Amino acid sequence: MADSSGTADTASDVAADVAAVDDAAVDAAGDVSPAGWQVKLAVTTGVSLLYSQGIARLSSGWAFSAKSGLWRTDDAFQQLVEVINPLPQALLDQGYGHIGDIDAAGGKLYGALEQSDFTLGKQAVAWFDPQTLVFIGSQDLPQHENPCICIDETTLIAYTPDHYHGTEIRRYDVKNGWAPLPSLLLSRQLDAMQGLDVADGALWFSCDDAVHGLYRADLVTGETLQVGTIGRLNQTGTTLPEVEGIDASHTAGGFLHTLTNEPLQATSWVDEFTVTGP
Repeated sequence: MADSSGTADTASDVAADVAAVDDAAVDAAGDVSPAGWQVKLAVTTGVSLLYSQGIARLSSGWAFSAKSGLWRTDDAFQQLVEVINPLPQALLDQGYGHIGDIDAAGGKLYGALEQSDFTLGKQAVAWFDPQTLVFIGSQDLPQHENPCICIDETTLIAYTPDHYHGTEIRRYDVKNGWAPLPSLLLSRQLDAMQGLDVADGALWFSCDDAVHGLYRADLVTGETLQVGTIGRLNQTGTTLPEVEGIDASHTAGGFLHTLTNEPLQATSWVDEFTVTGP
């Protein structure tokens, strides 16, 4: 997803990117180790360039999203199911032509839906059958933007950024009709938030910022720090590959699983990272 504001970086955007670099020393291999954290690339796999927005671990295999498509694969990323234009016309008529990052919880696959008039203070979430990828239902959300969403499997609390660049993470009680809960405020601004997942007492973010950063935010305090980088910067330091969604789940490949679009290579990449911390 491009910068959803549709504008060039502002001075505050640049300052935030500098702060991200200051959080940790990035070596030539792209490894970051702040305050005892170690995030190491373990496995990288090329997948279809169509998988361009989100990634989620299912009970068996993986799910991927694009602005107007959903896919399910096996554990080795071999495609099993494809559904193009999975949203009903009623949602499309409201401008919801964009499915962002996705997450699986409680036997459903959830996708962040976004319409482009951010002044309305209205976005939505949809849910699908995780096996057939058929649309089941949706819910309006009282927020400005909605690039990504995740649901805590234990509490069934949903988390989603109110803005693509920002500090406020909106929370909703899924089991109580998506009733709004007090927001979680991050201790620092994150920019170009593309992916979000919840696991091990924290939120985990993939950001298409200047360092293609991986970030962790404590669920209780909101303390936020950069723990790693996805890398894939070109030699001049610009971010031609675009960071997309993230999944946080313990698998044989690692703990953090990210999706990066690289049109010049005609592929998307699933990068899987091991994570250790204090």
